[in-house]
Amino acid sequence: MGLPSQLKEAPPALRGKPVTVPTARAGHFDPAEFEDRYENAVVEMLKQKQAGIPVRKEAPVAAPSTVVNLMDALRRSIQAERRPVVKKAKAPEKVSRQAG
Repeated sequence: MGLPSQLKEAPPALRGKPVTVPTARAGHFDPAEFEDRYENAVVEMLKQKQAGIPVRKEAPVAAPSTVVNLMDALRRSIQAERRPVVKKAKAPEKVSRQAG
């Protein structure tokens, strides 16, 4: 049984069992080099509050105003590709005579 083409092209270090992939790519982690942007933003916000500076609020992200129904869009697309159908004029209605 052969390997899938993706595995044949993978580096030899990654061709083993899936358990070995994380350890093959693992490296040394130095916490001093890590920058926690969330923590920095919270600390900055607290400093602004302590200094009496009004905290800048992010504008809320507006939800998309138009929601597209994919099935309706597909139907419109299919109808647009079809030949336009020539509509026939209605025949005049017959007037019935009442007996009397």
